[in-house]
Amino acid sequence: MLSPFPHFPIADRSVTLCVGLSVFTHIDAYESGWLAEINRVLADGGYAFLTIHSEDTWTLLPDQPRFLEELKKFPLFEGYGPDVPMPAERLVFAWSPHSIEYNCHVFCHSDYIRRIWGKWFEVADILPRAHHNFQTAVILRKRH
Repeated sequence: MLSPFPHFPIADRSVTLCVGLSVFTHIDAYESGWLAEINRVLADGGYAFLTIHSEDTWTLLPDQPRFLEELKKFPLFEGYGPDVPMPAERLVFAWSPHSIEYNCHVFCHSDYIRRIWGKWFEVADILPRAHHNFQTAVILRKRH
């Protein structure tokens, strides 16, 4: 188990593959810190396979009734429809804002991933429905 604070007890450039399933779907405040930490431990040319809730996930919410019902509690979610685009490139639905652990659901548009995460890595691919047929996989490659 890792801390919510961005730190791996791993040497610089010592990892060729980093996998984070259902992690960045719940990281709000420390997103850039975790991206920097992944960048630190990845070897040049190494890959990160991370999952997110993307604009594709947004359209699939009717197929996830428990998740959909949870999100309906948030004013930010008003006006939702599977055919209605995400209202922002990054959305955070925080249910326990005073906690730093597992306290939110985060949605990131692919454009946001390319623009923001692309500052840290080459965005090699973005694959909708790659995890649980619901989450989008983001494949990042550390630049040399």
